Amino acid sequence: MRYKGEPMTREGEVKQRRKPSQKYSITNEKKLAKMFKEATGRVRNEIIVLFYTGMHVSVYCEPHEFETVWDGGVLSWMRRKKGMGRPALVRIPVPKAGFPMFVSKREVERAIQEWLNMPQWDRVSRYTVFRDMKKFGKKYGFDGNKQTFLSPANGRHTFCLWDLNAERGNVMAVKADMKCSLEMIYENYGLMDERRYG
Repeated sequence: MRYKGEPMTREGEVKQRRKPSQKYSITNEKKLAKMFKEATGRVRNEIIVLFYTGMHVSVYCEPHEFETVWDGGVLSWMRRKKGMGRPALVRIPVPKAGFPMFVSKREVERAIQEWLNMPQWDRVSRYTVFRDMKKFGKKYGFDGNKQTFLSPANGRHTFCLWDLNAERGNVMAVKADMKCSLEMIYENYGLMDERRYG
């Protein structure tokens, strides 16, 4: 069924409207540096933790549900995903050697500690994190009314790219770090030559 104003293909089928994309790496260093410099308050914590850990937003919102543990150098949690079978243990040194440092190591560690020490009643929902980042991203050209917007998925995909560079393209090492699909890693693999990391 075609609704008024919907474009048609040559075959007469209704084209799907392109939804704003949120699953891509941010490769613009100047934009990243400005974002990390200017973010404040809750949004700053969201960006630092999500970009430097590569975790899914559900772990950020409910760390206790994913058995998250921080020993001051290594962050671990249980990765659960539909169709993945048994939960997988994720253990990542944070910040990881070879990653670009848009904030100091001490600030990354402090952000993780503050996040984990946050009382349960102060934690925000996934919807709130998405809203925070989308609103913040508009200042830097991530316009939700166009083709892109800033979201927690950007943090995960950018972490994947940083990890590929730190591991010098070792796909299996990145998969072991992130417990993600090979498809996601290969999406970022082609961006490595454009980067100066690793």
